[in-house]
Amino acid sequence: MKKENRVLSVRNMEVKFRVRNRILTAIRNVSFDVFNEEVLAIVGESGSGKSVITKTFTGMLEANGWISEGSIVYRPSQATINDDKAFFKEPIDLVNLQKPLISHEVVRFVSKRNKKVIKKLQAEVKKLYQLNPLTVEEDQEKGIELEQHKDLVQQNLTKNNAALTILKTKLGLLKEKEGFTSSNRIFNKIAKLDGEIQYLEDLNKVIANRDYRNDKIEEIELTIEKKFQTHQR
Repeated sequence: MKKENRVLSVRNMEVKFRVRNRILTAIRNVSFDVFNEEVLAIVGESGSGKSVITKTFTGMLEANGWISEGSIVYRPSQATINDDKAFFKEPIDLVNLQKPLISHEVVRFVSKRNKKVIKKLQAEVKKLYQLNPLTVEEDQEKGIELEQHKDLVQQNLTKNNAALTILKTKLGLLKEKEGFTSSNRIFNKIAKLDGEIQYLEDLNKVIANRDYRNDKIEEIELTIEKKFQTHQR
């Protein structure tokens, strides 16, 4: 079908809800086109997001829900443009149209939450630079000499590996316990330790490799920028 016959274009749509002081993502990365005189059928299992998608198009999301990412562009057909009673005569992004409908309570909640997340991410960037400091060759004003850098890196690796050893020992003991019980409490502790171990193993890569450090910091700073843009809206 020809692009000019598109009536509705959805790109990377993401919808979130505030539920009990948490933010839950109902649908994400939804993209499709609806062409003139085409019928759209939305099928899926219960809870897959069919109703959320429909309500999103019509501006009927509950007060605790909002479109967090993406665009929904409506393009009136020629017949609609020629209709004197038609309200929309030009393409319009329905996401921007619906933004004023988001409750002030949700806006305040998201803004406050993003502010906390931004501070946490900024602290993480600072921590990564402490673990693997800038050298003079990277930044003459903030950098340290290469020999001093090597010493600090080795100290940080030793400290991080010691913490890893402790966590892995705890994990081993818990897995032995798991063999004798099916307790959810033990399972949750194992999952938490697994996450902490993965985090420290990733920090080892940051400490030992400046390129990896830079990639991680760039990734975090991009997230901060997105959160800051949402916070400013």
